[in-house]
Order: sequence, then C-alpha cells, then structure tokens
Amino acid sequence: MLNFKKLFIFLLAVSLSFPFELNRSEAASAKLNKTVEIFIGQDGAVRNSGAQFPLSYPFTVSLPESAIVIKSAIIEISGVSYNDTGDQTIAADLQPGGAVKSHIVPGGSNKPGFFSFKYDATSVINILNPNYTFNLAGSVAGGNYSFSLSSAKMILSYDYLSSSSNILKKTALFVGQEKDPIIKPAAISKNFTVTIPEPSPEIKSVFIEISGSAKGSGTGTFQAGIAPVDSGEIYDNTYSLDLGGAPNSISKFVLRHDAFSKITFASPDSKNYTLYFKSNDFDISLWSAKLIITYKYSLGGMPVKGEVTSSIFDTGRINGVAFNSLSWKGFANGGQVRFQFASSDALAGPWTNADFKGPDCTSNTYYDAAADAPVEIICASDNNKRYFRYKVIICSNDCTNKGTSTPEVSDIVINWAP
Repeated sequence: MLNFKKLFIFLLAVSLSFPFELNRSEAASAKLNKTVEIFIGQDGAVRNSGAQFPLSYPFTVSLPESAIVIKSAIIEISGVSYNDTGDQTIAADLQPGGAVKSHIVPGGSNKPGFFSFKYDATSVINILNPNYTFNLAGSVAGGNYSFSLSSAKMILSYDYLSSSSNILKKTALFVGQEKDPIIKPAAISKNFTVTIPEPSPEIKSVFIEISGSAKGSGTGTFQAGIAPVDSGEIYDNTYSLDLGGAPNSISKFVLRHDAFSKITFASPDSKNYTLYFKSNDFDISLWSAKLIITYKYSLGGMPVKGEVTSSIFDTGRINGVAFNSLSWKGFANGGQVRFQFASSDALAGPWTNADFKGPDCTSNTYYDAAADAPVEIICASDNNKRYFRYKVIICSNDCTNKGTSTPEVSDIVINWAP
C-alpha cells in the first residue's frame, strides 16, 4: 500500500523571538543591523626600513549579541609617507587568515604625502576567533624615505537578533576644533563630556581621532593625553612625524589616540575629561578632534518564557488527516523551544488552553524539539481531524530559569498524511 505523506510548511512573516509575556500571541521583532568602530593601533615611531612591524598587539573583535552575521569589516589605515626619489609601497597584513595587501604612495620632489587606504577583512573576521594582529611595512627602491603617524581602526557592520540582551553601541562625540593656526611650540586643551546612560556598561574601544595639517620640516613630535577635568595637564603618548628635508613642507595627518585606560565606566554616568595636545615642532592648522567610543551594555536577564499561538489551518480533508510530526528551523541561542498541538473537526474549535496538548494528551506536557529535529505527534486524540493549531513556547534558558538570550524560530514544519 502506497504511503503518501504531504508536507505542510508555515513560514512566519517575521522570525519568532523574545521577549513575550505569557499567554500573549504576536509576532516578534526581526534582526537589526549596526555599525561600530574598533581601535586597532597607532604607531608613535618614524619607520625608515621595510621591516614589518605590528600596529596592534592583538586587538579583539568581541560581539555580545545573538545570531550575528557579519556584513562588512573594513580596516581603515592612514599615515604620512615621505620619499624623495619615487613611490613607496605600504603593505598591510592581517593575522590570522588575512592576505597581504599593498597600497602605493606617490613620492618624489621631497614632499610628504598623507595616505589612507582600506583593507577588506569581511571574509576573515570570525566571531569564533576574536583575536587578531595587524601588521604594516613600507618599502621603496632607494632614496630617503619613511612613513609615520601610522594608525588603523576597524569599521564593522553586522546583523544581530533584536531581542539580544547584551548590546554593543557606538557613539561619536565632538571634542573640539581650532579655527586659528597653532604656532609651534603650542599646547591645546579641550574639555568634553562622555555620557553613558545604559545599565552595566563595559567599554570595548575608545579613542580620540585628531586631524589637521602640519607645516615644517624634518622629524618632530606631537603629544596627547586625557585626564579628568581639573586634575592637571598630562601627556600619555608621544607621536613622531617626518615631513622630510624640504623647508615648509605641508601634510594632512590623522592621529588616533587610544583612551581605553583613561575613560572608564562601571555604571551609567556622565564624566568630564580634558584632552591635552601639544605640537612641539610643527605649525598646525585645521586642527579638530572627536571621540569614538564603543561599549557593551546589558538589558538584564530575559523573561523565563513566552508563547505564540498560531492561526487556524485547514488541511482540506473532510475526513481528517493523521498528524505525524512537528519541527522548527532557526537558532536555539542557549534557550529551548517547546510545542503544544490542538486539532478539531470544526473551524470554530474549541480552541481553549486545555485543547492544546503535549505527548500525554493533556495541557500539562510539551513536545520538546531541537532545531531541524522532527518530534512525533503521539497524542491519538489529535488524529483524524481537519483543522489544527499549535503553540510555540520560547524559553530563554530551560523554561524554569531566566537566560541571557532567546531562540530565533523562523519556520514551523507540520508533517501529516491523508
């Protein structure tokens, strides 16, 4: 006898996800997308050889949300190149797993040149391997050459589950700008306020991006520091710039000053800081600074569980069908997915809570199902019925205790035979 089975698949308009209140029936929110910036490194030295050097000592890509899909990961590299005879090649190397990629900076005429190029790391960055090292190297055929003020940041875009309980956020703040030229030697101080209103903040990356145009010759230095307001002038790091041997050379520059150890938050707060900047050997014009901070915050534990009740489905079989199994597609994300099933000979039901049953044919039990693992519908009283409904119970942990994430259910699969 031919055993014919018909597969019925119900595709939800949006993914089922938390949070829900108990006995509430509604579709949940879908995925969201965001872009964050992560500080990689800033080199304080002038590099005159082709030897490779690490621009970071491993930087970390730590993403706390659920069901992450990386869409774009771009490393933006900038610096100042000088070469009096010809073009200079700047080579970038992301480890582990990235290819060596090069950028040619035109040289000659004893003029320094600002360079900025991008390294596509989209296929390399993996949330299961969060630690990377980024290397740079410069090389030319001959002559006097160098590259300096080399720095890099990662611009990362990704999708994530909107119900994630831990969230990463990026904020960019204006620190200050100088309208008039800064004549060497000169110091600048700018007060700024950082506010984090969210609970349980944890800073992942924070740096101040300082840009301008430098005028002078030879090798000189900048200094930068951050301190709480009114705590006194301080300089954390010194950065060297080479403008070459010609007098009154001019070059744009970008300096990324790491503030990870200086700007700290343990709870929601507003804090006032001062940025100190000093140009020891160059005149500066078009000076400006902004702060870029990326931090994690927690929404707290998710509710223990919630449920979604389906609409009524008609098999079209007047004499009813035999319901074989149910399953779901998606991601457990550390939680659990349960079902209860109800069937009827009439469109009007009944569809009371007592009619949604588990494997013992009562409303006290549930069909527990892993993703893509069909579970047999074994309650005999559900068979030979024309209409059916189901409940999906979504638990953030074990359906008893709160968890920090929630399952994402995209498809529900009901298998039945006429």
